[in-house]
Amino acid sequence: MVQNISLIWLDNNIDEDAPDYQNIISQLQKNVNLIHTFTDSQMFIEFLENIGDDKACVIISESLAEQIVSKIHDLAQIDTIFIFGDNKRFHETWTKNFYRNHVDSNEHHQYEWNYYKKST
Repeated sequence: MVQNISLIWLDNNIDEDAPDYQNIISQLQKNVNLIHTFTDSQMFIEFLENIGDDKACVIISESLAEQIVSKIHDLAQIDTIFIFGDNKRFHETWTKNFYRNHVDSNEHHQYEWNYYKKST
């Protein structure tokens, strides 16, 4: 079932030609209508700030997460934030101000998706 939500992905190492990337995008397209990828943090933030009333599910690579989440978590457009990476212990410290709903490991890549909703 495709949801009416945009997925916005920030990762400074996205390689759109890589088979892994294409596979991930293919899987994500089964669940969301629009996928936007960014390698530049400022362009990512500007895009989020200008999507109007649309809702966004955000994926941020762990190397950028601490810096970016603090800048975007209050935006009304943000529905959820996923941090994509494998350093759970590092994120446990700075994410205490955010509500963590779910952690799921991907056995193939040994990455975790940490799911955060804005604190209310």
